[in-house]
Amino acid sequence: MICKICGKEVEGVFKTCPICGAPTEQSTTSLVNDEHSKKHNHGIIQDRHQTNLILRIISIVVILSIVFIWYIFFMNNEPIYNVSMSANIDPVTGNPITTQDVFLTTTSEIFVVFDMRELENESEIKAIWLNKDTSTIIETDISLVSLIDDITYFSMISPTTQWMSGEYEVQLYINDELIITKYFTISETIE
Repeated sequence: MICKICGKEVEGVFKTCPICGAPTEQSTTSLVNDEHSKKHNHGIIQDRHQTNLILRIISIVVILSIVFIWYIFFMNNEPIYNVSMSANIDPVTGNPITTQDVFLTTTSEIFVVFDMRELENESEIKAIWLNKDTSTIIETDISLVSLIDDITYFSMISPTTQWMSGEYEVQLYINDELIITKYFTISETIE
């Protein structure tokens, strides 16, 4: 090979001319190949980073889903849950039409609606309705579980005169064990 800068003949494969130090044809070809190789490798590295990021995101989503499902099935294991109060319920589903915790003194019937987890047959569910202001029991409802129900409710019907204004509570028991207490107010007006 002849060096294009100094014109001397160079034998062998050199990146630079051993006489003048100018780059040889082989070195420029090699540099182009090296540059192409670097770009190609950079693209591969970027693809790997994107793939790793996607895998990390998928892993996080899967882990969060598992934690959520575990919480729903194992941590939230109260036998009575989703307790709400209402002045009326859907007669077909038993779901409250509207939920509220303040009722008028003229309300004809007050419902406590709740979901239940599986209970043994013949378990006793009891609702004790109390006037907190006078500490008196107004009514006690008892029901036996004869099959696995999803939604259950108890209701308290208005006395012959209107309700007395004040603070009230309903205590829900399973086999004489207090599970939850729900508080509500009866008032002349609802603000």
